[in-house]
Amino acid sequence: MSDKYSEQQYGAMRTAFLTAFPKIFTDIDFSSQIFSEMKTLAMKKRFAFLPNHFSNEMSVEIEARHKGLNFALERFVSKNDLIIEIAAGLSPRHLQYKNFNYLELDFKPIMDIKREIYKSLDYKSLADSLNNVDLTNIKELHNFFTKALKNKNYNKIIILNEGLFWYLSKSEIAELTNEISSSIGNFDWMWITSDCPVTDKVDKDYRNTISDSAKVKRNTFEDYEDFSNFFKNLGLSNKRYSLKDFVKYKDLSSAKFFSLDENQAVQRINTYTNIAILKPSNSLKNNN
Repeated sequence: MSDKYSEQQYGAMRTAFLTAFPKIFTDIDFSSQIFSEMKTLAMKKRFAFLPNHFSNEMSVEIEARHKGLNFALERFVSKNDLIIEIAAGLSPRHLQYKNFNYLELDFKPIMDIKREIYKSLDYKSLADSLNNVDLTNIKELHNFFTKALKNKNYNKIIILNEGLFWYLSKSEIAELTNEISSSIGNFDWMWITSDCPVTDKVDKDYRNTISDSAKVKRNTFEDYEDFSNFFKNLGLSNKRYSLKDFVKYKDLSSAKFFSLDENQAVQRINTYTNIAILKPSNSLKNNN
């Protein structure tokens, strides 16, 4: 590990690398290309892995989470909106929505790696949309919003995140939430997160492979009630969806690849995570 990376940054990068792997067993656009480029860069930057760090067993859950977030986004987004993906990691989502106003945020080391990947994939033009922001550094986050939204007119701002809440403390999430609410409160906005606890959660050893190998914690929220009350106290209401509300068995290419039937696939995603639409309490609408 290079001395220029903090332990937190190093853990986040390992998480990004290891989360990219299960996607190669899916049909998520750009996943194989990103993993191939990532592998080369990881070796150059002297990242060390053990074979058991890489688990294909997470493919169904990660595919459903990624596609569920995409389908939720498509339900609400329009061309004059701004999408901001926080803790974007090596997510291929921006490439899938490259014709929209789209900004990505993450640690500088991760964004530097992603710039190299975009350049290698001939998407160098997207590099300006990558922003070096430590989401636990509220001053950095505030400066980002001040610069990004100056003299801008968007119909709506949509915040996206996938996996972030599992790795932050409640105090860090509260500070992040308060800064987002303060900085974009003059806009119509919503926050789509795939980090909402399910009612019948099932812990599986393979689901901890990424977090254990990256040496990061998981499970900030005890259950959905804890999640809902936490954001209610921060002035946000939420509407919860299960992954199967957005993702159907036919959408899960990895389930077919690994010969899982529909009942097995649905059971996996139902016990993994939910999607929540967070909005300021006074503006929550029952969008369907």
